[in-house]
Amino acid sequence: MPEGFSIRCPHCQEWSNCDEDFGSKVVKTKQRFSEILDEISDGGNPSELLRCGSKRWICPASFESFIFDNEDLASECLESVSDKIWGIGRKFGLYKKGAKNPKDPRWGDEQSEKKYVGILFNTKPVFRRREIELELLIDSELVSRLISGIGAELDLSLTCYTANVFYPKGIDKTPEILWMPIEGYSQKPESFRLTVYNRFCEDTRNIMLDKLIKEFEDDNVGITNCPIGYYDSKNNLCGMRDGEPACERKPFSPLRKKNIPDWNHCPYFIKRRMEEEPCYNSDLELIKKVVEKVENSEKDAVVDDHKCPAGFTEIAFPVRVHDFLVGVAITGQIFYKTSDIEDVKNFIWSQIDKNRKKSAWKFLEAESDKLEKARQILIGSELQRKEQDEEQEEEQKKEEKREKYLLDKLSDEEREKYQHSTLALQKKNQEKERKKPKKARFLLDDQTVDERIDDLRPHLERFEEVAGWRYRDFRTKVEYTFREELLGYIDRHKMENDSFEEHLPRLLKRMREFWAFKAVYLTRYPFEKRTEEKEILTIAISDLDGGEMWHGYAGMPTGLKIKLDADPRQLHPTPALWNGGKILVGKGSPFKKMANLLVKKVPSEGYKFMVFIPVPGEVYTFIFAARDKTGICSLPHPNPEGISQFCQDFILEVCGEIVLELSFWVSNIKSCLDKEKPQV
Repeated sequence: MPEGFSIRCPHCQEWSNCDEDFGSKVVKTKQRFSEILDEISDGGNPSELLRCGSKRWICPASFESFIFDNEDLASECLESVSDKIWGIGRKFGLYKKGAKNPKDPRWGDEQSEKKYVGILFNTKPVFRRREIELELLIDSELVSRLISGIGAELDLSLTCYTANVFYPKGIDKTPEILWMPIEGYSQKPESFRLTVYNRFCEDTRNIMLDKLIKEFEDDNVGITNCPIGYYDSKNNLCGMRDGEPACERKPFSPLRKKNIPDWNHCPYFIKRRMEEEPCYNSDLELIKKVVEKVENSEKDAVVDDHKCPAGFTEIAFPVRVHDFLVGVAITGQIFYKTSDIEDVKNFIWSQIDKNRKKSAWKFLEAESDKLEKARQILIGSELQRKEQDEEQEEEQKKEEKREKYLLDKLSDEEREKYQHSTLALQKKNQEKERKKPKKARFLLDDQTVDERIDDLRPHLERFEEVAGWRYRDFRTKVEYTFREELLGYIDRHKMENDSFEEHLPRLLKRMREFWAFKAVYLTRYPFEKRTEEKEILTIAISDLDGGEMWHGYAGMPTGLKIKLDADPRQLHPTPALWNGGKILVGKGSPFKKMANLLVKKVPSEGYKFMVFIPVPGEVYTFIFAARDKTGICSLPHPNPEGISQFCQDFILEVCGEIVLELSFWVSNIKSCLDKEKPQV
């Protein structure tokens, strides 16, 4: 029997491979193919069905593919689904396993082999991922290495918290945002440790994590024993990565030098950290300050004055993609004077459990001696380093005075010679030494902290840029695939005489759902003579609450009459946005008056986006009214219910192409109706 094959997805361009014997996946008869289609429509997953192996956030439209050992049967089955698919149905020679390009060998290339062919098509709608997650744009392992490299170069601690959105079971439950940390580790295998953490913070962190991990191991926490019921094998409600929940995924832990579950991506583990860990709660307070700045549209959302319960100052930088806050990078663990650092007892008792009448941080109570030792070591070592820095600065100042004194005594000619002498070279070396990082890492002054912020900012901006590029690439792929879905749907039905009423509202519904609006309206304005006043007519509506309505091509009168005083030959597709206060449309646009009338007529509150598409004799207008909150990203944003320029551009392009297809559709209906008229 044949073993292994490869299929390339036309949407994500990735190859899906099967290494096993695929004889059982071959469809033998047309009747079996029909049974398979019925099974799929009922929600089944027959063994013969093949789909794209990429994750849903990588491939926007997973194909449906089937294998045949008879080419004529494959052609016949593909033809039988031509009225159910969107896009182009494909028939192809089946590639052997491991294929990477179209020139690779296929089954049947050799005379001794049996030929196998496949068919591939799409019937399922294009998937648009609601949330933007940083770790889906840049792999968490790569982020960890980036953090490690930045920390090593700038000699500072750095942790990146990424926003992960979870949907608890139950109707109408608000999505929950949990901030999950990614940390950098040194790249030396013999000494794995967190990069540049101060002794006190590192010991506190390890005490908390060790005790929580032991608690999870003792309680045997896993997918069959999930205390908060987040895991759901069908809906993937917990921290899934690469098809596995965090408790089942066991990467290598540098600190423990063994493979352990990825607990920092487990929602329950994060909730336990909220309950038990002062450091994590302090970071959450800092993240909230960043969120507030982002939502208030502050130009600089960096927070540099947050103090943790132990007295250390923390600094946070926003990481934004598509204007959404997808992550927060935190550095710090610094103090300006030794008195800033709280006494260990005060730190442990910084929050009181009223029920127990004891410290809320119970895991730290038994470790106070260890923490006090770490505190003393930190203070002593930093004071010693600070003293060395001050001595070095004092020596540099003396050297500068000495050089200045010598230069003042020299003539101009001697001074010029000095610039090219060995002493001048030594001076350059001294300048290099001066620019080296100070020995004190955590006991700093205001100037050094400002310099640290300035040094770190461009690294994080570059990181943010790369994530933004990845997002735009994927989003563009999704938008163009959705365009293919809509145009394919029209192409499949535009020759049907009686399909206008059924299919046009469906198109509007898909547009409403995909772009997350509460309602979409399509109007028509007869534009035969520019000197005449005409009424705007509503053709179809798709409303989240009212469903879909069709008013016929003739349209339902809106009561809005207008004279469009413009040369039809000079009109072009035009977008217009109503932001709740005024219409934003191109200067001098002839559609401005029409836009103002339509805004008042559409009942929905919130943003309204209009696209005016002129064709000979008519102007079609798509009105997208108010965002559907259940379909837009849940992450912090300065204007979460707005419509990004990115989205506006794609809506304009797709609406223009739909109207061109629609015009052909309408003309086809008119010609068919004319043929049916009785001869006089």
